[in-house]
Amino acid sequence: CLIYPVYGAWVWGGTADNPGWLRGMGFLDTAGGAAVHLIGGFTALGAILVLGPRFGRFSRTGEARTIPGHNLPLAALGAFLLWVGWLGFNGGATDPDFNDLGLIVLNTHLGAAAGVLGAMLALGVNRRSLLMSAVINGALGGLVSITAGAKYMDPGFAVLTGLIGGMVVVVGPAVLQRMKID
Repeated sequence: CLIYPVYGAWVWGGTADNPGWLRGMGFLDTAGGAAVHLIGGFTALGAILVLGPRFGRFSRTGEARTIPGHNLPLAALGAFLLWVGWLGFNGGATDPDFNDLGLIVLNTHLGAAAGVLGAMLALGVNRRSLLMSAVINGALGGLVSITAGAKYMDPGFAVLTGLIGGMVVVVGPAVLQRMKID
């Protein structure tokens, strides 16, 4: 609650003549990809570093134990609802004349779909099982990764951005697990 208002003012605050600090340097963020997700992610990382892993996550020898989700259909439904809601979230950043709304919505869809493919690709390259939970997280990773640039990039770059976001969702937790970060 202390960090976000400052960062949000840097990105979206100020006036046309005196924009926020980051905006004044040319920083663009459609709907909070950096102002919401980046700040939230770094804050969460700081919290888990301070709190440490959940009880039972690692054995006494340091071996990681899987703690699977409990209800895959509800997780999939939640991801679907987020995907649909994201269209309004990103689409709400349209210009007053709505001339860029189609591009924003298209890029949002492409980012999410490419996130699914990126997660599947990362699982295949690492010879890991294709899991529904990873596919769901890939879509969410694609949505998060496209949020900042949905208004400003061409659809091909939206696909590339979502693809990378989906891969990070698979590779990132594996890296954190190796570092004994839960």
